[in-house]
Amino acid sequence: MTIKFYKGDNHETSFRLKNFDGVIENVFFTVKDNNKNVKITKELGKGITYNNGWYNIMFEPKDTENLSCEKMIYVIKILVNGLLYTIHTNKFDLDEI
Repeated sequence: MTIKFYKGDNHETSFRLKNFDGVIENVFFTVKDNNKNVKITKELGKGITYNNGWYNIMFEPKDTENLSCEKMIYVIKILVNGLLYTIHTNKFDLDEI
């Protein structure tokens, strides 16, 4: 799923893990620009919360207000038993008003 919202706004997006058995030690969310420079990072307890099977990622205005509206990508990774797995990647688009 593409994440798309207005630059400088609050925004929340959610996801759940299906068909997964195991204890998730941490969840990482990273946004990178076209040059693979990291622009936003979140992790469980620091911008990512867990509630009733859903992981919620909260964006605050400070996360995006100084970013350009170029096309970027996001990556979601999980840490299970000390092993890191990439579980999803897609587009991260910001719009300007």
